[in-house]
Amino acid sequence: MANTRVLPMLLAALLAFSIAGCDEGKDDGDEDTATDADADATDTAVDTSVDVPVDDALHCTYPAVDCDGECVITDKDPDHCGDCDTVCIAPQVCNGGACADSCTTGLTDCDRSCVDTDYDDDNCGACGEACEDGLRCGHQVCTAETCAVGETYCYGHCTSLSSDPFNCGECGTACDPDTENCQDGDCRLM
Repeated sequence: MANTRVLPMLLAALLAFSIAGCDEGKDDGDEDTATDADADATDTAVDTSVDVPVDDALHCTYPAVDCDGECVITDKDPDHCGDCDTVCIAPQVCNGGACADSCTTGLTDCDRSCVDTDYDDDNCGACGEACEDGLRCGHQVCTAETCAVGETYCYGHCTSLSSDPFNCGECGTACDPDTENCQDGDCRLM
């Protein structure tokens, strides 16, 4: 009789132990699963970062700059005058990158942008007369003039930005004629 009581108790204890052992295995499995999930997430993060393009920046052609995904010329744009965030209040114009009441002598007010109609690709010869793609404005005429290797088209003519004292390093950057020379694209003291 004593054995009949012990046997069910022993079976119940064995069953409880085996269930506890299975639960412990599940806990270990859960930890492994969590570790595996973390490893997978890490692997995925590494893999995804490789697929992301390195350079999404807008590439604007000089003298235009990228202002929130739009190429603008800050020297003449009244909505981005001098930098991307400066707006000229009408009737002010954008004159050489600064808001002003009027354009400098020699420049024309074209829709609040001060431009030189002799060389402005968007206002070639007159306001609103834009050159077609691939053409540049030179002396109020749209032209397909191309420059030799090492030269850049600046305001109606080809020049070397490394030595031109009126276009030193970039179009429109002039060195002081009394104290500086243009050497390797930099204005340097004589």
